[in-house]
Amino acid sequence: REEAGRFSRGFFIAGLGATQFALPGGLDLLRPLKDSGEHPETVDMAATDPANPYGAALKWAGGKDGRGPTRTVGATVVLFDGSLVAYLARGDRDLLTWLPEAEPQRSQAARAIASRLIERARSGGETPRGMLIEEIDGAPPALHFVAPFLAEAGFLSGALGFQSTRPPNLTSLATEPRI
Repeated sequence: REEAGRFSRGFFIAGLGATQFALPGGLDLLRPLKDSGEHPETVDMAATDPANPYGAALKWAGGKDGRGPTRTVGATVVLFDGSLVAYLARGDRDLLTWLPEAEPQRSQAARAIASRLIERARSGGETPRGMLIEEIDGAPPALHFVAPFLAEAGFLSGALGFQSTRPPNLTSLATEPRI
């Protein structure tokens, strides 16, 4: 109850209407997000995660080529400084992007997307899950602005798209004899 101090009511997030509530201290956690500062935060999560506001509290950005993102099991969203910058469809083959127009934010967002995707592809310990990105915004991935950032992160460009690579095994390099 608001009167008992268990939660607060107010206008915390623009565009969400008047029925917003927060636990004590919640507003203090939101304040630093207002100003991104020098190093914007990048978060990737399941599209169905309740923490993902897109497709629930916030409308998705417009779809590309008639395809739009959905809150589907297996899909992933990448948020850069709180804004949707990428949607990886279930199956990890189709990537939709919404990059800022201005530099350096555009390149920072592209680098952040590539970094999150290679981390996702390499997750799984000894047997990484892998990833093959066949399309970005409905076109061949090699033609997209994000392509050099994917290569920099560790993806290899091939005939089918961008394939994730295994991380270098630094322990085996240290133990192998040198000639």
